[in-house]
Amino acid sequence: MAQMDRARRQHLRDTQRGGGYVELPGAFDRKSPKAARDWRWMWLFPAARQYVDRATGQRRRHHVFDTTIQRAVADAARRAGLSKRVTPHTLRHSFATQLLRSGYDIRTVQALLGHRDVSTTMIYLHVLDEGVGVRSPLDLPVGVWGLGMEGRERGEGGESRESRESRESRESRESGEGGWGGDDDARPPLE
Repeated sequence: MAQMDRARRQHLRDTQRGGGYVELPGAFDRKSPKAARDWRWMWLFPAARQYVDRATGQRRRHHVFDTTIQRAVADAARRAGLSKRVTPHTLRHSFATQLLRSGYDIRTVQALLGHRDVSTTMIYLHVLDEGVGVRSPLDLPVGVWGLGMEGRERGEGGESRESRESRESRESRESGEGGWGGDDDARPPLE
């Protein structure tokens, strides 16, 4: 959000000074002439300088060039003392590898990276030390069976849904109302 705020402030300053235009795709500038100055069409990472379009005379700002990002990443790697070559594409590989290490499935990673074929995404599998493997529901703490990330949402009073369901289940067992009636050290059967 901070980058979006910076870009929006930059656009407002440009607009106040008579600029704030952006090149629109195709013939869209003729179809919707005001869109060239609309915030929603501006670049999230604008270039440092504006230019004057020869055809229209408008002061425009393009996006930051890829070489600017490449230089910034290379400078950061050098300052960090890294001996290997680091590029923005290295960050893409790191992102994919960390997703796989965190247990995301290969199809999710494929979609996030925009690969058409899963075999392209599978090149990231060879760098994994060990697979995440299969996690048994029995390895989860009591009260979180079947709950995804939405189960960790906070309800009223700040109590998480998993804590509330665990408490309600415990109270139900103690009162003898329905549910599983096994001892506290055993786990309930999977449904």
